[in-house]
Amino acid sequence: MPSRPAANGPLAGLTAHALRIDTGDAQTLRVFAPGAGRGGARAHRSPLRLVRDELALPLHRAVERGKVQLSTGATGRLALAELGLDLPLDRARFDDWIADELAAIDDGVAAVLRQAGVTAAEVDTVFATGGSSLVPAVRQRLAARFGAAKLAGGEELTSVAWGLAARARQVFG
Repeated sequence: MPSRPAANGPLAGLTAHALRIDTGDAQTLRVFAPGAGRGGARAHRSPLRLVRDELALPLHRAVERGKVQLSTGATGRLALAELGLDLPLDRARFDDWIADELAAIDDGVAAVLRQAGVTAAEVDTVFATGGSSLVPAVRQRLAARFGAAKLAGGEELTSVAWGLAARARQVFG
């Protein structure tokens, strides 16, 4: 059974499909070419190498680069030389990999509408924020529910930090 990252959203979906720990051998980290099955695996001894060699953050950044590439183009790469990792990525498979995260976004939006007691038609503007709001499949889901003309954005990569800072100021003064 593949492990799932604790994070949520499309980045988690890509990570879960690009990197899995083979539970049959706790000492082996297997990197799977997405969609290639076990035959496309490259084994690396000791998953602890990610910690020991401080590769967890570089791996996270490599996955993030792949997500950004797939948000602006049809193809990308998941590459991290320190792990001998260089995998081709394409948007169609990415959309399949993040299906659970897309469903969770849909469920969250439906819950907010329900709690607010409004329908999608009654919403004037949808302001999408955060890096995942730039993922085409996320935008398509929002457009399908609300209409493309209602979608707005801006400062997608910094607005979350600004919101957290504003909330911290409210809580801590």
